[in-house]
Amino acid sequence: MKWFKKIWSPKSLVVVFVRLQDGEMEFTAQLAGRRTKDFGLYEDLESLVNSVGKSRGYHVHVQGQGVLTRTVESLPNYREQLVIGGNSNDFYFTSYNDEVQVAASFVRRSVLKDALTLFEESKWHLLGISCGEIPLCAADENGHYHGEHRIEINEGKIVKVERNPGEPRSKYRNEIASVIVQNYAQEEAALELEQQTTAIENFKEFTQFKVLGLGLLMGLLLSLLGNYFYQNYLNQSIADLEMDLTLSNENLSLLDRLDQEKMRKEQLVANAGVTSPKFLSYYLDEIGTTVPKTIDLQEMYLFPLDGKLKNKQKVSIQSDKIVIHGTSPDNVTLDDWIEYMDRFAWVKAIELLNYSKVSDKQAEFKLEITIMA
Repeated sequence: MKWFKKIWSPKSLVVVFVRLQDGEMEFTAQLAGRRTKDFGLYEDLESLVNSVGKSRGYHVHVQGQGVLTRTVESLPNYREQLVIGGNSNDFYFTSYNDEVQVAASFVRRSVLKDALTLFEESKWHLLGISCGEIPLCAADENGHYHGEHRIEINEGKIVKVERNPGEPRSKYRNEIASVIVQNYAQEEAALELEQQTTAIENFKEFTQFKVLGLGLLMGLLLSLLGNYFYQNYLNQSIADLEMDLTLSNENLSLLDRLDQEKMRKEQLVANAGVTSPKFLSYYLDEIGTTVPKTIDLQEMYLFPLDGKLKNKQKVSIQSDKIVIHGTSPDNVTLDDWIEYMDRFAWVKAIELLNYSKVSDKQAEFKLEITIMA
């Protein structure tokens, strides 16, 4: 899990350069690390942080008057040698140790008292404090720097650290900021500066929350948004299916009504006799051609009604009957005609339902012919 903890180490920091000059403080800010940016000059620390960002990690680097730089022999108590007659706990130290010599810059803690109070009260992330140009010693194994001090490093060893009496060639702010940020990622470094361990751990946790917490929150929001659109999609699908179901039910109802209408009409056609093997005109023609001249036909019912018509009652007919009313001069002529028609292949039976004399020369009759199905 060591690698997991290491990935949250600060990769970019805002280095706040505090220059002490005649009792005044001048603030400049430099973003260093994976990204670099010069934020410029500010009148006070509060306006700088408000401009750069309150959630960033900060490192304060002090330069100018009050910052002393010395070299001493590399001993465990080198700090006491630097502040002879004073208390080393009253100073911030930034040192480079090549195991033979120690080059150190130091400044009194009191100069940053107000700045540290503001960081603490505002809950800004102050991760460390350094001073002087000593970080340049760790910039390159072989380097020559002519700033406020002349610094020469050869193969990582201190060759010269002395005050530069001439005009500095460069302020080397970019190099100092870069070295400070790199120092946070190194477990063992030749450069030693004041690091706020608790503040660094808090900043790591804060960074984890920003990346993981906000990432998780964003994932949840995206999930909710996805669920919202998916729910709308399902609701729309359900509405479409309900509409299709309604149309299908209506179509089924219509088909059922049409089937019933078809059955009713088929029944009506069947009852009407049009499904008979012979056309209706065939029976009429066959009967009409056989009528004797002396017989008068008065009425003929082809497939007569089966009973009287009544309201809201289904019409029913006798699809195998033919009823004939007429007059005949005598029964012999009528019998001969009946016998003749009885020979038709389509005649199943002939029944004389009524025969009554109305005069000496005329009688009324009623015949019922049953035809083959």
